[in-house]
Amino acid sequence: MTMSNPITVSEALDEWYTDVSPDLSQGDIVRFVPQGLIDAPMTICQPADNSAQVGKARYSVIDKSYSQRKGVFLHARFSMGLGIVVWPDCQIDKGKNQKRPEREWFAALAPVFPITKLDPSLHDNVRTFGRAQYFPLPAKADDLPESYVDLRYIWPVRYSLLADRITALTQEARQAFALHRFWFDTGAQINENINCPHCQKLIKSSSLLRFKEPE
Repeated sequence: MTMSNPITVSEALDEWYTDVSPDLSQGDIVRFVPQGLIDAPMTICQPADNSAQVGKARYSVIDKSYSQRKGVFLHARFSMGLGIVVWPDCQIDKGKNQKRPEREWFAALAPVFPITKLDPSLHDNVRTFGRAQYFPLPAKADDLPESYVDLRYIWPVRYSLLADRITALTQEARQAFALHRFWFDTGAQINENINCPHCQKLIKSSSLLRFKEPE
């Protein structure tokens, strides 16, 4: 897939979605995950002494000496929505493979929003892969309206929260997603075709990249 010559989502790939695998995987789209942003100034909380009393607040605000305390919490504003797993599978599985407690298993997600959240003047630009921060997602029956991934809001979520997976990107779509994230992370786009510096033969840039197949 090239970023320099505009193509539409429908032209980019024959198949975008596949069934989810038994284990959490990169490109899985998950329901009921938090989408939010940390407020400034931050509000730091800890369990309140009266947390066991019915009708009483479970947390109370504390001062900024929180760095020396245990069991503190950050008060954040968020909504629940869709998210897509960003990490490659080897990073997701690391906690499990190293036999760490399940509480330490987590993965990074980016939020998925319906394209109607954007100004209509941006829709065609997003559909043609024209915005580095937005990766387009076509609609999938009733599970997923036409949407986009917002790569500006990536954050870690515990593995156990990511159980309600509705679909997964195909391997080809995962590769397109990886190339799009490369553009967002570096500001550099990968040309679809390049010339060999020795023989000047035209070669596909994709032949220079190797993507590991999901296990």
